[in-house]
Amino acid sequence: MRRYGERPVCGPKLEDFKFCLSLKSLYPEERRDLWITRRAEWWAHRRMGKTSEDVWDIREEPLKNYPRPLSNEPDGPILD
Repeated sequence: MRRYGERPVCGPKLEDFKFCLSLKSLYPEERRDLWITRRAEWWAHRRMGKTSEDVWDIREEPLKNYPRPLSNEPDGPILD
């Protein structure tokens, strides 16, 4: 599935999978600590990165007349 006009990036998912496999040989306490650290880093990167909500930091009010109203007729023109 495409989002933002680009193909999905699967590298991070593969890295998560490898990380999970690497935890199998550790003691439960070590696993938990490493998992918590990794999730904290993930959330920190997510908070610092851009999201689709960032547009509202720039735009102070919604666009006027968007989306444009459609006509009542199925094949009719778009009303302005």
